[in-house]
Amino acid sequence: MHILFAIPPVERGNKIWAIYPPLGIMYMSSLLKQEGHQVTYLDGILEDYDAPAFAQQVQSLHPDLLGIGVNAYQMKHCREYVQQLRTSGLSVPVVIGGPFVSCVKTAIFDCVPGIDFAVVGEGEYAMLDLVRFLEGRCMIEQVRNLVYKQDAAVRQNPVERITDIDQLPLPDYDLVDRYIHSYTGASPSIARPSFDIMCTRGCPFSCKFCSSSTLWHKRVTFRSVDSVIQEAAMLVHCYGAKEIFFQDDTLNARKAWFTELCDRLIDTGLSRLVQFKAQFRVNEHLVSEDILQKARSANFWMLFYGVESGSQVVLDSMHKGTTVPEIERAFRLTAATGIKSLASFIVGYPGDTALTINDTYLLVTRIRPDYGGFNVAVPFPGSELYDETVANGLLDANSCDLSTYNAMECKIRTKNLSHQELVSYAAAGLNLLLTTAAQKGR
Repeated sequence: MHILFAIPPVERGNKIWAIYPPLGIMYMSSLLKQEGHQVTYLDGILEDYDAPAFAQQVQSLHPDLLGIGVNAYQMKHCREYVQQLRTSGLSVPVVIGGPFVSCVKTAIFDCVPGIDFAVVGEGEYAMLDLVRFLEGRCMIEQVRNLVYKQDAAVRQNPVERITDIDQLPLPDYDLVDRYIHSYTGASPSIARPSFDIMCTRGCPFSCKFCSSSTLWHKRVTFRSVDSVIQEAAMLVHCYGAKEIFFQDDTLNARKAWFTELCDRLIDTGLSRLVQFKAQFRVNEHLVSEDILQKARSANFWMLFYGVESGSQVVLDSMHKGTTVPEIERAFRLTAATGIKSLASFIVGYPGDTALTINDTYLLVTRIRPDYGGFNVAVPFPGSELYDETVANGLLDANSCDLSTYNAMECKIRTKNLSHQELVSYAAAGLNLLLTTAAQKGR
């Protein structure tokens, strides 16, 4: 079969979202190619296709199956793409998957009319099963993780986690060869080209603003260090990678595993050829001088910490599982090790007030991160934050409707602060970060 994968744009003309190649799609492509199938790919962000142009491209490629990857920022254009396909008379079967689909599950058929199938959770084996079904080699009930319509009802098959990620082939970079030089890498970046690797799936924590616990149920699966080293070596030697971002939710979730990774990066010489950055947690049992020294020796130049707030009351209400003293300690140790730090902050979480946001500003001046960002909270479907804000009337009507959901247009407020006030607080926080970093003299 010929499987065409695609992703829709985020906003018309907005290519800044084309940061890294689509690893999920590339994993599925590798597995499908192993089975003898043809796989092609269209990047709606980089190509900036509107819906008619996208339908024209699909028609010209004659796929047997179209798979669309979508997150909460792409739903608007995903709907437009599928609607245009059907308006144009194209009958190609359409399956969609991604974080948004995994959170809304069976409701996706109301969100995107015109689709035939949806995949919840990991898609690699689900896509293999779906192709086998379309070829008449299995029953639809045997397709893992599938949502579909049958007898006018929407049904969902059991969702299975992949327990051994090492059994998957490495991501298919041949699939994105035409786009490979267009991916920008995540800012801040110290060297180009910059690529990303996912070593784990899942997060063991329960932050209420995040949909990860809905997707993964707080269970983390790790790849072997050997597998990660193999992928890193491929990126360095075949694609000239100068920087690699380990984009896992919490790379230091298992300290012994992370230590082994650093040792192998050093022993293989990869640490002399490429620089690394990663997302860490600030928790005291996960961040230590020895772990940070090991990271520095392996050429990790920056660590990303999700700080979120300087108010312990707000941190607790988020179920963040961190304390303000832990945050200060992590940044102090990171700076002492010589590794740059990035701190991300959220304003507008329920319970935020002018006073709690001021606590966050004060924390910025104490931890003095090298980089950072301030964002107004976005309630993602599937997160406790979404349920809480909808229940308490803290979202505008458009943001509550899953069928028209667009994360870029979400307008959250608190009981004390309007959405516009939150936007102003976020802008002031970003200016404070920039000023603090400049004074630090990076």
